[in-house]
Amino acid sequence: MRTCEDHNAIDCHNNEGCYLDQENNCQELQRCSQINQDIYGDQVINICNKSSVGGFKCNWQKQQLTDDTERCTNKVCQIYGASQTICQGNEINGYSCVYFDDLVCRQCEQITEQCICNQQKNVCIYNNGKCKSILCSSFLTKENCNQAIDRCYWSIQKDVNNVQQGICVKECGKILNEDDCNSRINECYFDNQNGLCIKGKKEIPDLSSEIYIEEFYSIILTIFICVNMIIYV
Repeated sequence: MRTCEDHNAIDCHNNEGCYLDQENNCQELQRCSQINQDIYGDQVINICNKSSVGGFKCNWQKQQLTDDTERCTNKVCQIYGASQTICQGNEINGYSCVYFDDLVCRQCEQITEQCICNQQKNVCIYNNGKCKSILCSSFLTKENCNQAIDRCYWSIQKDVNNVQQGICVKECGKILNEDDCNSRINECYFDNQNGLCIKGKKEIPDLSSEIYIEEFYSIILTIFICVNMIIYV
């Protein structure tokens, strides 16, 4: 059986569980963080996102929401930090996230005890001896989607053929990326003032009434000035 050391530098990253070290030697991948930009340059994101360690997919992402530093990790839910509101029931890289009492956000697949897994209703499910994530997209009807209304909602959007289709997606408040938020047309919008994705349609204030008021007072002021000029002439 071939090991990572048997592969050359060219095809190393094409083999699951292998990576190139600093000396360009193909080694066994023990941590996603071993895939870094110093070695792979512009290809680091692509290579990271195709890798996995311990059965968990790696993902190139921010280390924390408040830190722009990016790295390759398979503990993807930890990006949501100690915020229960953001963490619980959120999704990233195909995993559902659960908030734990130790203030750490983890994916369902990191839960080993069946009872704890089953407590995460509509977020995780225990199956074949493992705890697995339940994504919003797995709820195929509006009725089923509404069972997880605290984290998902039924979205109606147009596909590439301009045909309206319904799909269960995660709640607006769980979306942290501005572009992802604004892509939910007429359903979510990004509030730049507080940096949150808000559910609903953004209301554009009607400035016409303010313009009319300004014009009215401008006319009154002009008349007042003219009258005073006549009086004092």
